[in-house]
Amino acid sequence: MQAPGRERMQNERRYLRRLRRRKLIRGKRDLRSEIETETVPNSEFVLPFVKTSKTLAGWKECESREAFKRWPQRPHFNGPWVFQTPQLIRQFFALGLMQSFLDISESIESRGKDLPSDELDEDKEALVALETYGFDSTRPLSQIEEILSLKRKEADLLEEQHR
Repeated sequence: MQAPGRERMQNERRYLRRLRRRKLIRGKRDLRSEIETETVPNSEFVLPFVKTSKTLAGWKECESREAFKRWPQRPHFNGPWVFQTPQLIRQFFALGLMQSFLDISESIESRGKDLPSDELDEDKEALVALETYGFDSTRPLSQIEEILSLKRKEADLLEEQHR
């Protein structure tokens, strides 16, 4: 099995060869310079793509939501997939991650105590996964822990009453 860094370099080289064959780039260039980026206004994160008209409405919707304003995020959306994925797919992938974070966060805030424990566990797992892309899930995760703790205490009280 190859080392992860070596495998990444090979993937980058293959990607550069494909770009050269398609005459999209010439010579040897650092792949990172080939990926267009965009800095999001009023934020400190840089997207590994430039927003296009196909995803702009989705980004505006995300950025207008209360959870986005209340819990500022600095996701990086980086990973090996950035070097192996066309820009449009990177946009939709990142938009899906952002939408997921916002949906989960808002759901916990609005319905938290009414959510079943297994659903809260799923949300917790998803939020931990989102942290690998630079999301700060500290607040929603602590809310989940509080709710689960309350549910355990309620269950313990009910159990004691039935004894």
